[in-house]
Amino acid sequence: MKKAVIALVALVVLVVGVLVVRILVNDAPEAVSLEDVAENAAELSDTEGQTDEAADPEPAVEINDINGSWSINTEAGEFDFETATGSFVGFRIDEELTIGEVTAVGRTDQVSGSFEVADNVLTGAEISVQVAGFTTNDSRRDSHVRDALNATEFPEATFALAEPIELDADSILANESFSVEAAGELTMAGVTNAVVFQIDGQLVDEFIVLAGSTSVVFSDYNVEVPSAPIIVSVEDEGVLEFQLLVERS
Repeated sequence: MKKAVIALVALVVLVVGVLVVRILVNDAPEAVSLEDVAENAAELSDTEGQTDEAADPEPAVEINDINGSWSINTEAGEFDFETATGSFVGFRIDEELTIGEVTAVGRTDQVSGSFEVADNVLTGAEISVQVAGFTTNDSRRDSHVRDALNATEFPEATFALAEPIELDADSILANESFSVEAAGELTMAGVTNAVVFQIDGQLVDEFIVLAGSTSVVFSDYNVEVPSAPIIVSVEDEGVLEFQLLVERS
């Protein structure tokens, strides 16, 4: 009888432990979306516009021309792995663990970039990411990510637009959402390949907010995805994504 009770208790502990681990490892943030980044930007603009009761309210920022130089805002919002409200770049990789399938997610707010618009055409765009800044939903994975990306030798990953993109200025200035395909060159770990980002955007107060993603095969960049004893298998293909708040330079 005593052995049966011990066995039952052990089984309960095992089941509870598996459930807890499943909850923890699957506690990954959702993929980027225009709806989320636009909502974040609107809240940030409202907060920044607040002043003391005795002071005059700050005038609303009005954008009536999209032409000119733009840059990624790296100060607005806060970077929290679960609820990042500012600009960030991230990745998503599907893994099969001994306890089930999960999605490994990494993010960093160490991003910078510039954009040039002339005659309502995006003529240039450059984005740079400090890969050593990536944090994931498992701190034990962070150093493996930095090693896989060879962050010591190649501290930056970059994207450069290769083809101009015509923009519908009237709809953008009317605060309507838009979607574009951005073809360019992505460089990671010292290797450059052609990619196409699918990007959704919208003008929100002083920001043009962008939510974009593309699929990549990591071995194409000589990047070996991190592994561990608990991992049964891990996909060589993943998703690069970003949420950006872009403002006039």
